[in-house]
Amino acid sequence: MPESTVSAELVGSFTELTDLLVAMPDVGTLLQRTATLAAAAVAPYASCGITLARNGPPLTIAASDVRSSQVDEQQYEWDEGPCLDALRQGVVVDVPDLAGDERWPRYRPRALALGVRSSLSLPLRIRDETVGALNFYGGRAGRFGSVEREHADIYARQVVNVVTVALRHFEQVELIEQLRGALMSRATIDQAIGVLVAREGIDPEQAFVLLRRASQNSNVKLREVAAAILRSAGKRR
Repeated sequence: MPESTVSAELVGSFTELTDLLVAMPDVGTLLQRTATLAAAAVAPYASCGITLARNGPPLTIAASDVRSSQVDEQQYEWDEGPCLDALRQGVVVDVPDLAGDERWPRYRPRALALGVRSSLSLPLRIRDETVGALNFYGGRAGRFGSVEREHADIYARQVVNVVTVALRHFEQVELIEQLRGALMSRATIDQAIGVLVAREGIDPEQAFVLLRRASQNSNVKLREVAAAILRSAGKRR
């Protein structure tokens, strides 16, 4: 494919990515479309996967097709491969011909069986921290030449913007869950205090002291002590 055609597709993908970020569909749709556009713009007929590792094991958060997901999973399972090297070392990992590459003895035969002969993995960095990798897999040797590598590097910078948006979304969801949990804990504790006030004839402050003392003595969280009191009160009715 001529360089000008690829460049035009790359520019078109940037335009669509910008439109998606402005429209902000659900995060899953945004990520999936990003991977699909990457495969089409950087190396048509290649597969593309986006790996993210944030406070846990690496995970493929979007893939242009089934093959890219399967190849990524083989690397996670065997804890080796170009994607993981790009992620852990923060470097671009170029595999011109996997058939003759001996760096990953367990991953190689499985990737070849899935039809992968070459690959290109690029680290995704946010504020000098590598949080993921953009992975391309080709069905023939030498699929990723100098033009494809250059365009992949340019596209990876755009993917960082998308991943940043996704991480903010995930963090907001986690924060909401934490707040919901805190509110539920507070409600449980307040109800338990009410039970102790009625049952022991004490004021709320004294009831809270009893709860806290029981929590410390039993080395059990305050909410769990409160929940046990509520269950006990329910059985007595």
